[in-house]
Amino acid sequence: DSFLDARADMIVTETADCGLLGEGMVPSLLRASSAVLAPGGEVIPRGAKVFGMLVQSPLLRSQAAVTPGAIPGVDISSHAEISVSEPYLSESLHVTAHRPMSKPLLLAEIPLGASPMQELQTTLAITPEQDGGVDAIGVWFELWLDEETAFSTSPLTPAPGQPPVATCWDQAVYMPSRALSVSAGQPIAVSLSVSPTLLLVSIADNAAAPPVRMALPPRTIASLNDRAANEAYSLALAQALGSAGGRVLDLSTPWSALPLLAAAR
Repeated sequence: DSFLDARADMIVTETADCGLLGEGMVPSLLRASSAVLAPGGEVIPRGAKVFGMLVQSPLLRSQAAVTPGAIPGVDISSHAEISVSEPYLSESLHVTAHRPMSKPLLLAEIPLGASPMQELQTTLAITPEQDGGVDAIGVWFELWLDEETAFSTSPLTPAPGQPPVATCWDQAVYMPSRALSVSAGQPIAVSLSVSPTLLLVSIADNAAAPPVRMALPPRTIASLNDRAANEAYSLALAQALGSAGGRVLDLSTPWSALPLLAAAR
């Protein structure tokens, strides 16, 4: 039920996360428009344009997959596929070390407002501009408040005539299960899925996956990739346990490399 004594002439919101739809802006606008918007009333924002760019970044990769050699004496990649448990990371590419591997590509134009949104599933082609590895897809949006007024969450400096860049949003970073090798001028297929509450971007990977798959938080994966700490613990465990071994109790939470290091002794 409405708490207003009269219907509103305008509904406005900035309920957008770095992935645009993850905070429920579309369902909120639809429900509010149905319940309290006067006939002919306005809704702000009107829509969004979503852009994506291929990115090379070992730093981002370290939050999404365990690097070979990061855990001394343990090769996780041959037994299990570890991926990030979140659909995308929230990262500021302004300050995160990365190398753009393609030009930005318009992925989708998404209408917002009082009408139900049509779900979208499609495949697009992004063309790398140089040879190398792709660790992630960086995604941002232009939020159009009306037909003439917009701002962008881009990590790039806007060209003349483009919307100004807002500073309150990070970029959504989508992580493939493994780094991909690409060649300049050879397009790769990118899948896009848009629902009222989630925008997903992925790269097709036909490589055979290990039989075990595990999804972990990015900070946990980053800790597993902390080679300096892992090597120090490995040395200390080896000195304490010696060749005879022994029982080890790990009090770390929620997940650490210590049991793996102990088992490898």
